[in-house]
Amino acid sequence: MADGGVLKWEKPQQEFHQEQALPDKTKTAFTKIGFSEETISKVKKFLLEQGFEKKEVEKWLSDPRIEKLDYPPPIKEVAAKKKKKTAEEQEADYQKYKKDHDFWFLVQAGKLILKLYKETFEEAEKKTGVPKEFLAAVLGIESKFGQITGNYPVLNLYLTYLENRPDKEKFAKNELAAFLRFCKKYEVDPFSIKGSSAGALFPGQFLSSTLMSLDESKGASFDEVSSFEKSVFMAAEYLKKAGATKEEGYGVGGSNWKAAWRYNHDDRYARFVMELAQELKP
Repeated sequence: MADGGVLKWEKPQQEFHQEQALPDKTKTAFTKIGFSEETISKVKKFLLEQGFEKKEVEKWLSDPRIEKLDYPPPIKEVAAKKKKKTAEEQEADYQKYKKDHDFWFLVQAGKLILKLYKETFEEAEKKTGVPKEFLAAVLGIESKFGQITGNYPVLNLYLTYLENRPDKEKFAKNELAAFLRFCKKYEVDPFSIKGSSAGALFPGQFLSSTLMSLDESKGASFDEVSSFEKSVFMAAEYLKKAGATKEEGYGVGGSNWKAAWRYNHDDRYARFVMELAQELKP
C-alpha cells in the first residue's frame, strides 16, 4: 500500500513495490556446479531426436552460462501417502493459502487493473465470453498482474529437473523442447528468459507447450506475446477452451470452477479464483 492507504500501481513487468508484494520465493542461489555427463548426453540425444540441429544443441549445452540450480532439490525418497485432512483442517489450510496469496491486496489491485486495462479486458470478454473479473482473478493470483513472473533461468531449470528429479523426466524433456522451439520461433536467447519454478512464462504463467498451442500467440512478436495485454487474451482463450462462461457464477464445482482448476490443478487455487472473481464482479 502507498502512503495514506492509496494503492499505487506500476505498469506490469516493471519492478514491483516491495511493500505491496509477497516475498519473492522464486529467487534462488546458483551453485556454479555443472551437470553430469549423463544428463548432458541424455539431453543432447533427446533434442536431436526432436529435430533440433546438432550445431545448435551443442552450442546450448556448451554455453558457459549453463549452471545447475539449487531448485528443484534432489529427490530423496517417495513421500509417504498423506493422511486425508478433516473438513476443519482443509478449511484452515485454505485460509492460510488465501492469506499467503494476499487475497485482499489482489481485490484492491484487481479493481484498479480492470480500470487501467478496461478496453483490453472488455475486448477479451467480448471475444471469448469469459468474464473480465474471472480473467483478472487468474492473472492476479498467477503473477500479481505481471509484477512477479519468476526468477528461474528456464533452460537451466529444466536441466536441473533432469539431473535431480528422475520422476519428472518426461515433463522436463517435453517442456525443454517446447521452450527451445519457442526461443527459436521468436529469435530470443534461451538463457535470457526467466520463469516460475515450473518454467511458466510471462503474466499468464503458461508453460511453453501451452503457450505455443494458443491461437493468440500465433503471429505475435516476442514483445507482444510477453506483454500483459496479450496475456489477458491468451488466458481468455485457454479458459474458454476449459469451459469458462459468463452464463455461470462462481460456485464450487461449476464450469468456471472447473476451468480455474484446469489452469492450476489445485482445489485451493480454484476456490481462491472463484472468490476473487466474485469480489471483482461489477
